[in-house]
Amino acid sequence: MEACGSAHHWARVIGSYGHEVKLMPPAYVKPYVKRNKNDGRDAEGICEAVGRPTMRFVPVKSVAQQATLAVHGVRALLVRQRTMAANGLRAALSELGIVAAQGVEGLRALMARLEAPGEEIPEMMRGALLALVRQWQALDAEERVLERQITKAARCDREARRLMEVPSVGPIIASTVLAKVPDAKVFRSGRDFAAWVGLTGRDHGTGGKHRPGRISKQGDRVLRALLISGASSHLRAAEGARRHRSMAARSARAAALQGCHGGIRRQNRAHHLGHAGQRRTLSRPRERVGCCLVEGRQPPRSRSFLSEGQSRCDGKWSGNRDRNTPHRHRAS
Repeated sequence: MEACGSAHHWARVIGSYGHEVKLMPPAYVKPYVKRNKNDGRDAEGICEAVGRPTMRFVPVKSVAQQATLAVHGVRALLVRQRTMAANGLRAALSELGIVAAQGVEGLRALMARLEAPGEEIPEMMRGALLALVRQWQALDAEERVLERQITKAARCDREARRLMEVPSVGPIIASTVLAKVPDAKVFRSGRDFAAWVGLTGRDHGTGGKHRPGRISKQGDRVLRALLISGASSHLRAAEGARRHRSMAARSARAAALQGCHGGIRRQNRAHHLGHAGQRRTLSRPRERVGCCLVEGRQPPRSRSFLSEGQSRCDGKWSGNRDRNTPHRHRAS
């Protein structure tokens, strides 16, 4: 079946009768539908797609996982509505020249000014804005209740506690990963999971030339946004941090490795990710040149960037447009 609305429910029902249920993403079935769309053509396309040896299937979610996703969905809706109420309040007061600093503290300062009657805010306008204030407070209270519920459930779950050992991963991210990924073993590596979330570069290669681009932004948008937000918060608190996008990809890969192997993972190469600062020494002495590990060979020299007497290359020649720019890549 196609993994559309209520597909997981019907997969559980059909599976209870002893059948093997396979769910496929609708985007992967669409190329096999010929011309006009109808029920017959859809069924024919599904039969063609399910027989492909490289077809990817969607694991069936349990009732508990869908219940967790429902809680996360309601919380996200409350957050959006709370943001809309706050923006409406700020926009209305800015027309009178009343502004406050960004953040919750500035918003609470505006609410405090609304509570006290004054000449700067007309009474009719003040009554309408107080309704927004009450709505914001109610939404904030409901959202905090759901957040505490998610946090409590995550701290009581052994798998969630293991995921929270990854840097920048908290209860919200851990709970979302467990709910959206029924079986992490469907991914061969952490990089496959990061690519599924959409945190890896979009591939574009032709004629033997590989040009990685920006992140693909394909896959689950909610999970990708949570990973990027967590990585940004972690890097703001850390010293000497790099770009938050790479940190989000690292967190995604480490989370997949934790879910697959059930233990703390350490890295011995740049694409085997674990905790920051934890690396094992290589068994044989090797020399790192660009993105390769070379044994017993001298790196190639270049006339453009190697001066006389220089014995190694500090960067890998990039396949991008500007071929005269050294570009560092991770080991692979």
